[in-house]
This record gives sequence, structure tokens and C-alpha cells, in this order.
Amino acid sequence: QAYSTCLRGQLSSNVRPHMKAVPTTFVKVSNIKHFNDWIHGPSTFFRFVPAGRQEREVLVRGSATLRDRMHVVAALYDKDDWSSIVGWKDLETGSITAKSPKAALRSIAVLVVLLGVLFLSLALGVSLSILNFPILFCLYLLWQAIREWRQSRQAWQCLAAVTARGEA
Repeated sequence: QAYSTCLRGQLSSNVRPHMKAVPTTFVKVSNIKHFNDWIHGPSTFFRFVPAGRQEREVLVRGSATLRDRMHVVAALYDKDDWSSIVGWKDLETGSITAKSPKAALRSIAVLVVLLGVLFLSLALGVSLSILNFPILFCLYLLWQAIREWRQSRQAWQCLAAVTARGEA
């Protein structure tokens, strides 16, 4: 099975250095569960049997359309670890399933506005002891949102580079 590396070494140390584009076939898909959470947005949990392998359980960010015998190129951080999947490109339709970088940018925008309100409150005389935890928590969430945006952007760039023959 062919593996190709996407975007080796172009990101900082808090984002994994590269992804593997792994061609596979979802021979049998089952237990599909779509859900939303307020932090990550839409996600899909499912089980599948890849060509010639044992059944796997995966969670992918984004709303996935799945079918049996689906030919995809999956973006994995670790080539044999399906729990590291970040998305895939359907080779028949050309559609990409992964968390959209735009969704992560919206989270960043909301957190920046919230931090602005907290700092404005601080400037208007609200005690730092009251705002200390909310400010630190927002900064942590902002760091996570920036990290998620960079990872989702990397996944989309990796999958967009895949051709219809499954080559990156």
C-alpha cells in the first residue's frame, strides 16, 4: 500500500510535522453516528473494515457521507493508526471530509472578541483577581483554537493535493 507524506516540516512544533496520505477502501461501513458539540462542531463516529484488514473505529471532525466500498485517501498523522485520522478525500466524488479551517477561524474570532471584552472590563476597573481565571481560560482556548485551525488547514491542503488516482 502506498503512503505519501504531505507538508513535511512546514509547521511549528505544536502541530505534528506531517501527515500521511493513505489510500484505502471502506469495504463495509457500520455504526454511523453524527453529532455536534459546541467546541468541535459536527463530527462523525463510525466503524469500517478496510480492504484486507480488521474492523476499525474512528472519529472524524466534519459531517461525513459514508457508503460501503468507498475508495478514499485518508489523511493520518500515523500511517497505521486509524485513531489519528483527520479526514479523507472520496476518490469517486472528489469531496473532502475533514474539519473546515473556516470553522476554527470562527472559534478564534469569538474568543478574540471575548478576550477584548474581558480586557475592557479590566480597563474599566474590574478587579484582576475576578478576571484572572476567565482571561487565562480564554487564552488557553484561543491557543487550542489556533492549533486546531493550523491542523485543519494542513489536512485540507494535504487532501486537496490528492489526485483522482489517489496520489498526493
